Amino acid sequence: MNLDKFVKDLIDDSKYFLYQAKESNEEKMKLRYIKAVITTIWSALEGWINCVSSDFILLPEKKLQLHEKAFLSEKKFELTKRGEFKISKQDQYSTIEDKILFLLKRFGNYEINKDSKLWNNFKITKKLRNDLVHPKLGKIETKNLTIKNAEIAINSVIDMLKLLIKKIYKKDLKI
Repeated sequence: MNLDKFVKDLIDDSKYFLYQAKESNEEKMKLRYIKAVITTIWSALEGWINCVSSDFILLPEKKLQLHEKAFLSEKKFELTKRGEFKISKQDQYSTIEDKILFLLKRFGNYEINKDSKLWNNFKITKKLRNDLVHPKLGKIETKNLTIKNAEIAINSVIDMLKLLIKKIYKKDLKI
């Protein structure tokens, strides 16, 4: 399966879960489907970013500097005792925001407006996802798991993917 089909399938799955949430009369089932929307649509974005990053790692050294390769491979960039820079075996994870900003700037020559609706909706989506995946004791709530926020999540990920693909590859996302 290629990356476009993988992402499209996850987007379609998210839309299906949203439809099921809207059709459900039972709150427990509605909530279950909304959770599926959030985690599935986020997987489309994160999966695309990780796959593209691993592809860019394969670029020749003349096209990608060592520290950029370390960033994309999520490895630490360090100075050896011999005074040479190298990519460590130690993991060094970056936020998805940093990955998006880097990919857009480095490969698309584009800076996203952090006051834009797109960026704000992306941040809402990330918070929804983080609240599900990284819950905090005493702060576990479901009040933000709404149909409206599920729609925002789907649209923000689709819009972010469209922007990334348009700026980096100069083509349109086919959904």
